[in-house]
Amino acid sequence: MGMKKMVSTSAKPLIIRINLFFLAFFIVVYGTLLLCPSASDDRHRAASLVRCSLLDCHHKSESGTMMVLEDSVAGGKAKPRRELIKREIPSFLSSVGRGMKIGMINMEDEDVSSWSGSGEIIPVTLEKVPAELEWKSIFPAWIDEEEEYSGARCPEIPMPDWEGYGYVDVVVAKLPCQKPEKGWSRDVFRMQVHLAVANMAVRRGRQERDGRAKVVVLSKYPPMPEFFRCEEVAEREGQWWFYRPEMRRLEQKVSLPVGSCELALPLWDKGSINERYDVSKVEAIILKSQKKEAYVTLTDYDKVIFIDADIILLRNIDVLFHFPQMSATGNDAHIFNSGIMVIEPSNCTFRLLMRRRKEITSYNGGDQGFLNEVFVWWHRLPRRINFLKNFPSNSSVEAAVKNQLFGSDPPKLYSIHYLGLKPWLCYKDYDCNWDVADQHVYASDHAHRRWWKVHDAMSGDLQRFCRLSGRRKIELEWNRKVAGELGFEDQHWRINVTDPRKFI
Repeated sequence: MGMKKMVSTSAKPLIIRINLFFLAFFIVVYGTLLLCPSASDDRHRAASLVRCSLLDCHHKSESGTMMVLEDSVAGGKAKPRRELIKREIPSFLSSVGRGMKIGMINMEDEDVSSWSGSGEIIPVTLEKVPAELEWKSIFPAWIDEEEEYSGARCPEIPMPDWEGYGYVDVVVAKLPCQKPEKGWSRDVFRMQVHLAVANMAVRRGRQERDGRAKVVVLSKYPPMPEFFRCEEVAEREGQWWFYRPEMRRLEQKVSLPVGSCELALPLWDKGSINERYDVSKVEAIILKSQKKEAYVTLTDYDKVIFIDADIILLRNIDVLFHFPQMSATGNDAHIFNSGIMVIEPSNCTFRLLMRRRKEITSYNGGDQGFLNEVFVWWHRLPRRINFLKNFPSNSSVEAAVKNQLFGSDPPKLYSIHYLGLKPWLCYKDYDCNWDVADQHVYASDHAHRRWWKVHDAMSGDLQRFCRLSGRRKIELEWNRKVAGELGFEDQHWRINVTDPRKFI
């Protein structure tokens, strides 16, 4: 009994020493793994490759081969990290160049390893625009053009830190496109990537001898024509587009505000407009054409300022030739008014418009609604360039301010755009919009008299086109009669008509 107790007591220290030895061993091994994670990472990466070989991770997609990369987590499990799409590089890449510096934007989900054979890949970091930033914030319905309050300011669109990048020979980018989802063409992220590509081409792109840059984009649908014009396409292969944009034109584009949230032509800058923009070298030729013809029949001209027939010019607007397509004044919501606009005639653009005519529904059934769906990125001109004759607020203050502008001499407006019933369809004595209830919003005797002042200065050969038809005379008299029966307070219907056209 005594012997058994002695043996049991002497075995305890040995067992404790063995346990301490194993504990120390595991502590050393665990510490080694913590201090040298690369070994663990390599093991997991190798395991991932084995799993991909066994589980057939290469799934064929419509646009290329998809390779799944995995991150290791505690417990030896793996979770998907991101999916890289492997595509065949375009065959035209060899003609673009070799040994190039290739700046890549928004290509994080693409396997670009095969591009390394054409040169050095330079990933460009682009912070995605905040999801809460909406199109209407960049293209608002109204801005403080007259700087009566604090002026107009555009929201900030994140751009890469260009100082941190060297010069590149070609810019490559994947353009986001949600088509056919509703509103896909007014996706802020899509616009941001276009802006980033254009800015990199201008700020860090090498210019060729012909003044052009090299841009390759990956997109199922054509890029925004406001940035990259169809006539600048050098090659196309599947979803790959190779553009050679004119640097001078692109540089002007990116120098303008990011949207209609600010004026492209500031109204109150120091010096007059003509002092800031030299128009002496602009050869302006007056042409007669319809909008649908302008793109196809006027290609001998670099730029055209289109002016609706219901607009009279009060001041010279040659300064607009300094601005790119599409430059116009705001209308409402996020759209521009096509009454006066700067366009750049192009057979290629005309074909683009014709292709899209069946897929676009114009909100007003006319050219304005159609063009606003094609050219969603436009540059805001001051409303004094194309001043609309309307009074939407129907207030006496608005009427006083606008009527003072309509009648000012020398003119403060560059033009007046006559909405509603046109002056040549009224008697010279007063604005016949007063005689129709739902047309009062367009009525202004000051603007009416201004138009007739221009009419009276025209030659007799031109004035005869403004005569009243027999049918129109009957309509005018009927509207005057109804206005009297309804007792319109303005009492224009009481005015004695002396317009000689009534009696012709």
